[in-house]
Amino acid sequence: VPIVIIIDALDECDGKENGAHQAIFNAALKLCASIQGLKIFITSRPDVNIGLEAREGQIAHIKLEDYGAHEDIILYSRTRLNGMVSQDVLHSEGDSDAWIGLTVDKLSKQADGLFIWISTALDYISHSLDPDGELSLLVEEDADYAHNVEGRLDGLYTHILNASSASNASRKILKSVLGLVISVSLNQPVDSDTLAKLGKMNARVVKRTIGSLKSVLYEDGGDLKNSVRVYHQSFADYLVTKDRCPEDMWINMPSEDAQRTQGCLDIVLKGVKFNICQISTSHKFNSEIHGLEDSVAKYIPQELQYSCKFWLSHFARALQGSDATMHQ
Repeated sequence: VPIVIIIDALDECDGKENGAHQAIFNAALKLCASIQGLKIFITSRPDVNIGLEAREGQIAHIKLEDYGAHEDIILYSRTRLNGMVSQDVLHSEGDSDAWIGLTVDKLSKQADGLFIWISTALDYISHSLDPDGELSLLVEEDADYAHNVEGRLDGLYTHILNASSASNASRKILKSVLGLVISVSLNQPVDSDTLAKLGKMNARVVKRTIGSLKSVLYEDGGDLKNSVRVYHQSFADYLVTKDRCPEDMWINMPSEDAQRTQGCLDIVLKGVKFNICQISTSHKFNSEIHGLEDSVAKYIPQELQYSCKFWLSHFARALQGSDATMHQ
């Protein structure tokens, strides 16, 4: 019986600088060579250098840019629009089937073969306060979208940010929350309450802000901790690249990590105390203490657990920038 192992998003694995990507790829090749019938399917963005050219005889290299996703986009768009019309999220004009067909054609032209564009756009429309109005804006024939992957995504992401923040004050909040999510997720995604404590922000404000960005952020329903995550790495890349996003929304990661470092150390200094888990004896290994995990969950709040584990990671990344406070 053939066995298939899938390694998704190799480019997002930690340890790029230490050769981790190459090590994973080499281990996959060795496994395939030693186990009959084993197939390993690896996905990655093309910026990962693992020497594919030298392995042409051992692998099948599929470039997604050579794959036409137009039919998939049409099918996906039609299914989503049908659902939104039937749920009265969108109002179809006249003949429903004809209206959906025309709208699908316009959206697929805007997507220009980019599936993440159509997925994000339809998520945004379905969660917006004015779905019909936002759909009309996105399907305008003269919409000014660039004809390259980054340019088209950047235009959509900018539209979403602008629509989610009507005032300068709300844009500052939006940027603060996004900076929190991205900087913390590099270590370990956490829930919105923990994010608020790490960023010294109002928990309700953080929760509402995340809720207003459902097309690009989500709370992991399969995770008991409801960790907040970015839907697609391209959105994080857009926010941390100065020449791609609006100037007032650009996230300076070293500065962001400097703030996280200070926040984590404040939490550690206030929260850490001797025998915090009320263990009866220190003469046992952790593995010998019954119910230790339950004690940790009970006595050490999530923000303190995170701060103890990751303040140094934030500190190391902050030192890569020029934040004066952090260097002092």
